[in-house]
Amino acid sequence: MTDLPESLRHVQGKKPQPPEPENVTSPTPTDQDANKANDFRLDPQERLCMPPGARTALGMANAGFLGITSGFIREYQSAALRFRAENAHRTPRTEKNWYYYHSAKWYYAMTEGMISSLKWGLRMSAITGGYLQLENAVDNIRGEKDCFNSAIAGGLLIGGMNAWINRTNLSMLVMRRQVQ
Repeated sequence: MTDLPESLRHVQGKKPQPPEPENVTSPTPTDQDANKANDFRLDPQERLCMPPGARTALGMANAGFLGITSGFIREYQSAALRFRAENAHRTPRTEKNWYYYHSAKWYYAMTEGMISSLKWGLRMSAITGGYLQLENAVDNIRGEKDCFNSAIAGGLLIGGMNAWINRTNLSMLVMRRQVQ
C-alpha cells in the first residue's frame, strides 16, 4: 500500500464517495418549445402517423425520385430510337465511325434523358405535394380524417388539372360560339 504515488497517498483509507447532485432546475417554457420542435414522435391520430408537413415533404421526395427515375428511363429509350431514326440514312461504314455513331447516340440520349428526368421529377413532386396539402386542407375543413377526404382531394386535384390542361380547348369552344 505504500507503493502509491505521492499524489494519491492522502486517499489511501477513504471510501469512494458518490458525486454530489448538481443543482437541477426545471426547463423554462421556451426550452420545452425548442425541444418539442426537434422532437419527432409518431402520432397515431395522423395519416401515416406523421405530421402533415413531414408527410408532405416525404411524399414529395419519394414522388420526385420516382419521377426522375421513370422520366430518365422513358426518355433515354425514346431519344435513342429517335437518334437512330434520324440518322438511318447515313449509317457508318467503318469501325471507327461506328464508335463515333454510338458515342453520339449515347450523348444525345443521356442529355435528353436528364432534361426529361428533371421535368418529370418536378412535375410528379408538385402534383404529389398539391394532393397531400389539399388532403390536409380538406381534413381541417371537415374536422375528421377519413377516406372521403382523400377522395375529395383527389377529385379536386384531377378536376383542377383537367381544367388547366383543357383550358385552350374551352376557350376555343367559347370562341366558336361567338363566331357563329
